[in-house]
Amino acid sequence: MNSKSSLLRFLKAMFLGCLIFFCAEIILRASGQKPWDPKPANIRVEPENKWVIGHEKLGYAHAPGKRKMVINEAFSFTATNLDNHLRITHPLETYETNGNKDEIWIFGCSFTYGIVNDYETFPWLLQEMMPDYEIINFGQEGYSTLQSLIQFEEAIKKRNIPEVIIVAYASFHDPRNSCLRSFRKTLVPVSHLGPLFYPYARFDRNGNLRRYMSEFVYKELPLTRHSAFISWLEEPYSKIEDFFIHSHDISKALIKKFYNLCKDHNVKFVVAGIVSDPATKDMLEYCEDQGISNTNITVDLGAKENTNLPFDNHPNVNANKMYAQKILSFLRGQK
Repeated sequence: MNSKSSLLRFLKAMFLGCLIFFCAEIILRASGQKPWDPKPANIRVEPENKWVIGHEKLGYAHAPGKRKMVINEAFSFTATNLDNHLRITHPLETYETNGNKDEIWIFGCSFTYGIVNDYETFPWLLQEMMPDYEIINFGQEGYSTLQSLIQFEEAIKKRNIPEVIIVAYASFHDPRNSCLRSFRKTLVPVSHLGPLFYPYARFDRNGNLRRYMSEFVYKELPLTRHSAFISWLEEPYSKIEDFFIHSHDISKALIKKFYNLCKDHNVKFVVAGIVSDPATKDMLEYCEDQGISNTNITVDLGAKENTNLPFDNHPNVNANKMYAQKILSFLRGQK
């Protein structure tokens, strides 16, 4: 009798679970939620259709040479990268004759690298505004604060020590620094553009920051490609993951390590907030509390005149001009 009762309860629970699932599926689909469709982004690169190459310590870096990216067959830009993977900030032919100038290094992600032509990026524009300095654009698409830190650690072994370092920070760097599954998911559509390994950081049980390197693999939840409900579950699932990993605190620890390394080499260190949201504001407040120079260079990316929309949502040349002017004003104010 007990066995039959247990089976009946199990069947009732299964029926109720299926009913809830199907009701949630219908409601979410009616509201516009769809199953995950990981089709490759409509992006091609000329030549070779290769945008990045593998890198032992950084995971990947931009392929050297001049390349053209075409997005949705409607928007394109040309980028020229040196042999060291860094994007040029002045005409290529002037690199041999540019002289021995004090340097300003700018680190960041695609906002810094620039989804615009070479001469439209804010590091290039800043170079034009500050001809007595050599501006170095360390920005790389998809990069985290950790990758910027690794770039700096490697660069100070090979280059002259710069006068100023600027780290462009946004809250969306937090899941990159810890390599959350939510971030892994975002890069699936562009994984065809080159090999992807990714360095990331996590706190160990003693609260110490540890670094790891992983192949960039996104393990989707079962039925994600078929169910709007399962696809919707990804967001709360990722939030639960971050509740235990503390990505924003990891970002703060990386910024502090960056600052201390700069202090050891007598380099002026600046954190520049590039988006306007509570987490980015909190990072700038943290920097203020730690005595770290910081500035807010945000541009209204909700205004259509500041982005590449409808083809791409990155800052356009107009926004890059404002970034350059805001950085220039800040640096002049520091003199």
